[in-house]
Parts: sequence; C-alpha cells; structure tokens
Amino acid sequence: MKKMFAAVLLLLFPLTICADYSSYFALGKDAYAAKDYDAAFSNFKKAYAEKPTEELKAYLNEVGKNLAPKQKERSNNDFKKIVLLGSDIILSATAAWAYLDYSGSSTAYETLYTVLNKTNAANYNILIYDKKQVENKGIYMAVMSGAAGLAIIYTLGDLFFFHNAFDVPVQFSVNPGRQYAGLSKEWRF
Repeated sequence: MKKMFAAVLLLLFPLTICADYSSYFALGKDAYAAKDYDAAFSNFKKAYAEKPTEELKAYLNEVGKNLAPKQKERSNNDFKKIVLLGSDIILSATAAWAYLDYSGSSTAYETLYTVLNKTNAANYNILIYDKKQVENKGIYMAVMSGAAGLAIIYTLGDLFFFHNAFDVPVQFSVNPGRQYAGLSKEWRF
C-alpha cells in the first residue's frame, strides 16, 4: 500500500509542477480581466518565474502601469491612517500624563495646605501660588483630554462614516434574489 501511494505521488508531482505555470497564467488573466491588478501581478510574476515568455512580460508591464497609481493611492491612505492613529495615541498619552501630573500636584497642594494653613503671610503666598499651579494643570488636563477625545471621535467617524483614510469596512447591501437586506463586509486576506 505504501509503495503504491509513493508511486502515485511520484507520478502526480511532475504534473503539479507543470500545472503551476498554466494555473498562474489563467489566474492572472482572470484577475486582470476583473481589474484586480494586485492578484494579476502576483500570479503573472509566479508564472514568469516558472516559464518566462514575451506574452507574460507584456502582461507584467501592462499590469505594472495600472498598479502604480493604486499603490501610490494606497500609500497615501496608509500615511493618513498612521497620522490619525498616531495623533490619537500621542494626544491620549499626553492627556494621561496631564491627569497624573494634576493628580500629583493636587495631592501635594492638599498636604501643603494642611501643614501651612493659618501660619503667616509668607506661607499664605506659597499656598496661593501652589493653588494657581494646580488650577493651571487642571485646565491643561481638561484641554488635552478634550483634544484627545475629539481626535478619537474623528478617527472613529472616519472609520465608519467619512472614509477619508480608512476604506469602507461595512456596506449596506440589498439582494432581492436572496431576499437579503443588511450589512455586508468584504473580507481580504
């Protein structure tokens, strides 16, 4: 049984190697016809690695011309995504740091107040100065928290509604043939 299995594998192995060129070429042509230039380029490149021909070279050049603007657009969208997410992270981290600074300053002021309360004019001036510092840190914390919240809301809005940086992840679709109306998501791997 093992010998027969090995013999079948040895006979089918060369067929799979020969089938790669034609299958990659066919997949590339189908993807090119469907204007999926990424898949077409990938399949034509694999077929060209198996068996370089002038026809494949022409297809690769043509697909490369169509692929260049899409790659540039994709890199611009990637930059937009990085800027949006990066600003969210930086503003959120700054807001968290501002909260921790405000909290520490507030605790330090309360401790100082219990020690210096009702002593003399110099200590009173120190308490007023520290109180103003704590209030300024509270204002800074509120502004940074608001800015971080607005940035996160905008990123979520872009993700679900605006689609300036993020592609459309979910679309409303109606298919009367299947009697379906609802949300659909395109999955890419």
